[in-house]
Amino acid sequence: MKKKISFIFLLTACIAIFAQTKESLLEQLRQANTFENEHIGDGGQKSNLYAAAQELVNLCNDSELVKLLSDKSPVVKCYAACFVQDKNLKADWYQILLKETSDYEEVYFENYDLISTMLVGDYFLKTLFDKKLTKDEQYKIKLELIKKQSKLSFAKKMLHDQEKSNELYEATRKWALTGNADAIFSLAKYKKEQDLHLIELLKDKDKGLFFKACLYNLSASHKPFLKEYMFSIMAEKYRNSERDDFYKLIAAYHDNFSKEIFDMAFSNKVNKDIQKYHLESIYEAIKGYQDGFYYDYIKKLQTEYNFSDDKVIDYLRKIETTRLIFPYVILNLLLFILYKFTKKLKKLHRIISIVDNLLFVLILGYGFYITNPLLVILLPCVLLVAYPISWGLNRELTDEELASLVTLKCPFPFKEKNIIKQKVAFAHFAFFPFYYLLDSWSKA
Repeated sequence: MKKKISFIFLLTACIAIFAQTKESLLEQLRQANTFENEHIGDGGQKSNLYAAAQELVNLCNDSELVKLLSDKSPVVKCYAACFVQDKNLKADWYQILLKETSDYEEVYFENYDLISTMLVGDYFLKTLFDKKLTKDEQYKIKLELIKKQSKLSFAKKMLHDQEKSNELYEATRKWALTGNADAIFSLAKYKKEQDLHLIELLKDKDKGLFFKACLYNLSASHKPFLKEYMFSIMAEKYRNSERDDFYKLIAAYHDNFSKEIFDMAFSNKVNKDIQKYHLESIYEAIKGYQDGFYYDYIKKLQTEYNFSDDKVIDYLRKIETTRLIFPYVILNLLLFILYKFTKKLKKLHRIISIVDNLLFVLILGYGFYITNPLLVILLPCVLLVAYPISWGLNRELTDEELASLVTLKCPFPFKEKNIIKQKVAFAHFAFFPFYYLLDSWSKA
C-alpha cells in the first residue's frame, strides 16, 4: 500500500513539474517580442528562445500544439506554426488558416544578423498553406483573400500567380476598381477588353506592373508610350528595377520595333555609368529567344560585353553552324554544275574536290563538337561508311539501277530516258562532295 501511495505521489510530482516547465517556457515565449530562428547574431550562435520553443513543443501533445496556434502571443503562434508544419496532426487546417487571413499583427523575425518584419497571417500562410490544405481548400482561401481585399503580402503574391476562374475574376475586378495596382495587373491575365482602361492606369501607378501586364496584350497602341519611356531613361544615372520588365516587354514584340529600342540602348546617348545595366536587362530579356531573330544582339553581348551562359553559347554555335551549312550547300551546287560541264579539267577538279571535302569534314566535325565534344570520335566512322557507299552507288551501279533507287517522282512529263538522267544527276548531287572527290580522282 505504501508503495502505491509513493508511486502516485511521484507521478503527481512529475506531472506538476512538467506542467510548471511548460508554463514557464510558454511564459518565456509570450514575453518575447521577436521570433528568433535557430541561429542569431553575427557569429550565428544558437538562440535560447528557439531552444525554449523546441523544448515546449516536445513537451506538448497533439491537441496542446494545435491550441498553441491560437495563443494570445503572436510569437508563440508563429513558433507553433513553425514546428507543426512537418507534423502529421489532425486539425481543421482550413478553419485555422481562414482565421489567420485576418491576423495583421506584426512580428519581428531575426535570422543571424538579419532582422525583418512579417504579419502573423503571412507567416501562417507561408508556412502551412501548401503543406496542410488540399487544392480545393487552397482555392477557397485565395478567393476569400481577394473578396476581403486582404492586406497580407501573401494576397499580393497570390494575385501575381493567380489561377483563372470566373469567381476569382469577379472578386479581383471589384478590388481592381478600388485602384489596387496588383489586382489590376491580375486582371490582365484574363485578356478582357473591358479591363484595358484599368490596365492603362498602371502607367501612373506602377510602370513595372504595367510592363508586365502588357505582356498579356502586345498591342501596337502601346509602342508610342514605350518609345517615349525609352527616351526618358536613356539619360538616367541610376539603376531602375522596372527596366527589366520594360525590356522583357520590348523583346516580346519580336519585331523591328524591338530592335529599334535595343539599338537605342547600345547607343552613346545612354548614360555610360549605367549602360551595362541596360545591356544586362536586354540580355536577360532576349537570351531565351533562340529562333535566330535576336542572334546579332546576343552575339554582340557575348563577344563585346561578356554576357553569356552555357545555353547561350550552345545556341550561338548552332546558329553559326547553320550559317556555315547554307553557303556550303550553295557552293556545292555551283561546283556540281561546273563539274558536269568541265569534267576534262581533271587536275583542277582534283584540287578543288580535296578543298571541298576538307570543308565538309570541318563543318561536320564542328557540328558534332557543339552537340557533344565526345561525338567528334564518330567523324572517321561516318567518313569510312560514306565514301565506300558513294563509290558503290555512283560507280558500280548502272544508270538504270541508280535511278531505280531514287523514289522521287518527276513532276514534268519527260521521256523515260530523260527521267533516268535527272534521277542519276540527283543521286550524284545527293552524294556530293564524296562523289566529286572519287569521280575526279578516278581514271575513267
